[in-house]
Amino acid sequence: MTKSLGFHFDMEDEVIGVLYLSVLKNVLEAEGLELRGYCGRLSDLRNYRKRISPTSWCQILTQSLGDVPGGLGFSYGKQLNLVAADSVGQLIMSCSTLTQALESVQHYHLLLAISLDIEPELEGRSATVRFEQLYRRKLPLCLQWFATETLYACCLHQARWLTGEPLKFHTVKFPYARPPHSALYEAVFGCQLEFDAPCHEIIFNKDCLNLPILTANEQLRAIKIQQCQQALRKWEGRFSIKEQVNVILAETYPNFPTLDKTAEQLNTSRSCLYRKLQSNRTSYQSLINDFKRDQSINLLRSTPLTVSEIAEKLGFSDASSFRRAFKSWTGVQPSSIREERRQAG
Repeated sequence: MTKSLGFHFDMEDEVIGVLYLSVLKNVLEAEGLELRGYCGRLSDLRNYRKRISPTSWCQILTQSLGDVPGGLGFSYGKQLNLVAADSVGQLIMSCSTLTQALESVQHYHLLLAISLDIEPELEGRSATVRFEQLYRRKLPLCLQWFATETLYACCLHQARWLTGEPLKFHTVKFPYARPPHSALYEAVFGCQLEFDAPCHEIIFNKDCLNLPILTANEQLRAIKIQQCQQALRKWEGRFSIKEQVNVILAETYPNFPTLDKTAEQLNTSRSCLYRKLQSNRTSYQSLINDFKRDQSINLLRSTPLTVSEIAEKLGFSDASSFRRAFKSWTGVQPSSIREERRQAG
């Protein structure tokens, strides 16, 4: 499988479609509640070209959900249908299998205003999808609940709708303590639940990824891929050259392309890319080292992988080479990061 794109929005960028706000208003009103904190005109909620910033979105959620019992994210997630998700939603619907659909979400989630890293892993009979950086850990707990419930409910509901099958997760993990409304979690998922986990994670039978999608259409898929690629190129212009290079590194590690190949993927020349990186006070090799450092820290903190397994995953010849590199990047040994994790747990 391909790896996730690594773009992350600035909190003031107007990237969140007003559609998300319109659906929230409907879900709140269905529960006898009201949308709070929105200062725009109600007529703008019908203008699906309009966007708001993550800062505005968080303010609206905080005011609208602050005194609302948890669990509303489940209702909200079920309402986020693919039909309304423009070209990306139509691309997902035209895929032949859930594997293709997941890869489309990975590659084009930026166009859905979703800023997170999606890492799938296949092992034995299980498939694991890990969601990194869904939100900042300092987010109010009610918003952590809402974001998580929304994501998981949307994934489960849309997978069932696409395949026509009563799919279930095997295990669902949450990076927060068991909430007071956890009975809703048990009713929605009907599977093993793990709270206080290192990160967001769902585990299910990997055979599900081979299930055919009822709305598959290869000709439409080819058209939608072109449209999404064009839209993504426009979005990429909003991000720094370092972020654009990091996207390529995320898609290709541990087999990083040469500077020439990276320049080619960015539609520029080797010398031009070199100068741009210099003007940003960095280099291609520095970005590779930074990427490996961040990935290794994340893997040490959020997975049970051994140091040898992490070394192999990042392209090192052996664990000793990885330890030396890690010490040069961070000033400490990998074991120190694992010890921090154990103490935090």
